[in-house]
Amino acid sequence: GIARIAERGVSYRRAVSPAPWTLPSFASMFTGLDPFQHRAGEPAKVNEPGKRPLARGFDTLAEILREDGWETLAWINNPYLTRMFGLDQGFSRFVDYGTRSAENASQGASDDVIRELWKPRAHDRFLFVHLMDPHGPYLPNADFRRQLLGDENAGEIAGRREMDLYRDVLYGRLQLTPQQRAAYRGLHEAAIAYSDAQISRIFEAFRSFEAPGRSLLIVAADHGEEFWEHGTYEHGHTLYDELLAVPLVLYAPGSRGAGTEIPDAVSLQDLTPTILDFAGLEPPSEGGAVSLLPQLAGKPPSTDRTLVASNLLYGADRLAIFRGPLKYIYNSRGSGSGTPRSPLPSSIHELYDLTADPAESTNRFANDGERVHALHAELARRFAPRLAGDFVVYYQAPTAKPSAPLRGALHLGGGASWDRRVRDLLWPGDGPQGSLSIRFEGRPDGEIAHFELEAPRAVLGFSIEQGSGPVSLSLALGNEPVPGEAIEIGSGGSHPEENPFPIPADPSDQIPAERFGERHFRDPAGRSLRVAVAKLRALPHLEASPSGGELSADMRRQLEALGYLEPE
Repeated sequence: GIARIAERGVSYRRAVSPAPWTLPSFASMFTGLDPFQHRAGEPAKVNEPGKRPLARGFDTLAEILREDGWETLAWINNPYLTRMFGLDQGFSRFVDYGTRSAENASQGASDDVIRELWKPRAHDRFLFVHLMDPHGPYLPNADFRRQLLGDENAGEIAGRREMDLYRDVLYGRLQLTPQQRAAYRGLHEAAIAYSDAQISRIFEAFRSFEAPGRSLLIVAADHGEEFWEHGTYEHGHTLYDELLAVPLVLYAPGSRGAGTEIPDAVSLQDLTPTILDFAGLEPPSEGGAVSLLPQLAGKPPSTDRTLVASNLLYGADRLAIFRGPLKYIYNSRGSGSGTPRSPLPSSIHELYDLTADPAESTNRFANDGERVHALHAELARRFAPRLAGDFVVYYQAPTAKPSAPLRGALHLGGGASWDRRVRDLLWPGDGPQGSLSIRFEGRPDGEIAHFELEAPRAVLGFSIEQGSGPVSLSLALGNEPVPGEAIEIGSGGSHPEENPFPIPADPSDQIPAERFGERHFRDPAGRSLRVAVAKLRALPHLEASPSGGELSADMRRQLEALGYLEPE
């Protein structure tokens, strides 16, 4: 299977998924974009289970290939890869098997892609096949279950159907002993082994027609699975490496890089420019993804790269950034709540040295301020312009250890209401890590979002859930109103004459992206207290795209069976 392909190709020891679950991960694979650029997988509506699809305004890998005359075929087996969520864009044939929770779920797709490989071809072809077996509820092929789990270990979890076992463990209704956990993980490993056997079958068929310079095979996973490494289970809820570190192998017959193992970090986002490079086509200009094709020719990869991950399935917002051996995780305090599936993290900031501490067990944030500050600044630069919101508030405290909190009240009129998802980014400083509290108040004349912030520096993003009304903001440092000369409104840099003050509705009042991050806080006039307020401009790709449809009863049942939704 994968090991045999790696012996003949190039494998990546530190391949990183840009998201810990299927929809945003594949959206990044098919566009080359960060998750907070394409926004697929974000909640479509507040307090509802629907997810935002991949918008139709993006140029996907399959669309670019198809426009160049390629035949584009897909065989999928996950509800979040279906047309409802936009992952069909550009495929001339798109087959959904619907065998999500069945033993031997990969059989049909494997058989069909092998038949397709044997067909005479009139065009260049891009074939995408998704194998579902390693996904919960872990229903491995019976032969592989017997071989890898054994009767003794199987007895540890006997007496429950896999579907019931999966749900009971997932929702905390069943607490497993260490021996049962090991046996339960054995189910997952048996399912992986079965998928690996299917990959081996596909590889043999691929080799029957491979042609040097004309064929490329890529094997990858979209995310991993946690088995209590950080106290919880499954996927979609954290950004630790058990969910983000994935296998990635590239095989091109006749390449000089055969058998090479690359130690440097790469992203699944790199697959779009890699495949387009192989096809002789230009990749989309957005995003920081790069082609991995040079490594097949034996060239070393770039070691000076920064990778990001975000867009959780559930729980509080988290962001991660990788540079060299360092990994920094920012855990939001503005939205989300702890659940048994995803408890709130104990720290806003986490820093790990993945070379010395691959298990991410020792948070080095307090011991490595200089390097984490640089990572945080880079994360802010990439993330802040893509805040999922309508208004953004930037803040720089008078000192590194604020003596008083910044208090604000955003008043939304016109019968509209605030989206409860507040996106935040609190800067680490010399003092406390910082704190943020948000409270929403409904009134007859509108709704108010109250916030109280104690941090050296911060970015807060607020969204309107429905309607459009005038927005005003009042600001106070402790109990004293913030002076107008310390406040900047919009890109024009105007200062309010009153407090509270209106926020212009014109999107042209957005603060330019090049002023986000550290540079924005360098005040040439020497004012230490600084607040900037701006209207966010909608991304052009998203303006004409739906934000996600209602879940049908059938789709809801599929998502419940896979643990994405708790049964009603």
